[in-house]
Amino acid sequence: INAEYMGGFPEQTNSTHTHMKPPSWISLLFLLALSSARADVPAFGPLQGFIGVWSGVVGHVCSPGPETEDFYFEKQTYTPMFPTLNQVAGNTIAALRYEIQITRRDGSALHHETGQLHWLPDSKQYARLANIPRGITLMAGGTAFTNNSNWTYWFHAVADASDPNTWGVLNAPVVGASLPTTRFETSYYLYGDTLFYSDLTDNKLENGTIFRHVASNCLQRASLPRANTTQLC
Repeated sequence: INAEYMGGFPEQTNSTHTHMKPPSWISLLFLLALSSARADVPAFGPLQGFIGVWSGVVGHVCSPGPETEDFYFEKQTYTPMFPTLNQVAGNTIAALRYEIQITRRDGSALHHETGQLHWLPDSKQYARLANIPRGITLMAGGTAFTNNSNWTYWFHAVADASDPNTWGVLNAPVVGASLPTTRFETSYYLYGDTLFYSDLTDNKLENGTIFRHVASNCLQRASLPRANTTQLC
């Protein structure tokens, strides 16, 4: 569980009022609720195994051009969010907030991303909502597959800007005019304390050529509780 919940909620002030922090027992109840959800697999469906902190040192990105590849270190953090009731469909959406931080092996910054993972239990759909600082927001949708184990899942999702009937990609105008993202495909394989992913991004150059960027990494769980399985990275 993210340590930021341990201290309650910050004080908020304006010109006329000061709102004090809620009693500490509210924070404790919130922590207990999250702890219970962590032990209750149905609460977050197949997303359950993501919860926690992950680290990887074998990251690899490959793309065309003079700098064809790079290697990187990575940290991913997944934190439970409150369940969301879809008022129209009448179902509950389970969600995790995530943060991805990537640095090159020399310590320089390479990528920083925030977003959410969603699980829609009624339709058995999985979605990844990503906010990428260079001016791209996307929602990739798909599904999750399992081998009947609570700790083993394969996730696959796609976002395609060219098809209005599928999950989509939104490019900021300055990005859309020069190097828009046209398609994003993501795959995650979750096995106990090992998380492997591969992200494929297609960007369109001004001459119409597709610039394909592929990033992958194998991460190990760095936080408790663990699934008591062999780490494969």
